[in-house]
Amino acid sequence: MVAKASEKNTEKQEKPLKLKVILVLAMMLCVSIAFASGGSVTGDSIGTTVTSVVPTYIDCVDEMQAFAMGTQHFTSAWGPERLEGQASFSGALAYANCPTVVTVTGNNPAGDNIPRLARAEVGVRADGFDRIPTVYGISVLANGDNYPITDWLDGSSQVPFVGTIAETPHNGYVGYSVFIEANGTTTIDPGCSVKNTYIDPNKSNGDSADAGVYEASLVFTLTPAL
Repeated sequence: MVAKASEKNTEKQEKPLKLKVILVLAMMLCVSIAFASGGSVTGDSIGTTVTSVVPTYIDCVDEMQAFAMGTQHFTSAWGPERLEGQASFSGALAYANCPTVVTVTGNNPAGDNIPRLARAEVGVRADGFDRIPTVYGISVLANGDNYPITDWLDGSSQVPFVGTIAETPHNGYVGYSVFIEANGTTTIDPGCSVKNTYIDPNKSNGDSADAGVYEASLVFTLTPAL
């Protein structure tokens, strides 16, 4: 009888223990299923952007060609016989990776701060500089388009000449085209008389252009138009 009672007590103790083990295993199974279904079934993603800034950059050529117009020729198309010279030049001006403002200024040996052709008179009777009316037609090239810097022809006294390359030169190339006329017409370059060759003892030194080389300089300045 004592042995049977002991066996019954043992069975009573084992039943709660088995239930606890079964309950713990069931809970672990539920947790495992929850993690498995939450991680591998639904998935997720997230995106971002990558940025890098390219700064504006403008770099002019190291050297431009000299605009040697050559010897002027005699003409009477505008009245009394006079000398006249015309020439055109073109080439590479700069690299630019942004819309660009082009400003053209200039000077001459007389220090006039304008690109009017001038030459110092030489000799004991010399009294300064001879100046020749000088007009310009300037444009720049970008993306295959011409952007005017002058209004067709502008006199040297109208500097600065200013124009804008409105669209970025997408291959970076900026070229120039310059037409120059010397001793053309005073209606375009006022303040400097046309040098005629007719004979008149009353003409002043400034009314005649002494033979020699006349010079002027042009400066192209490029700045971002942003």
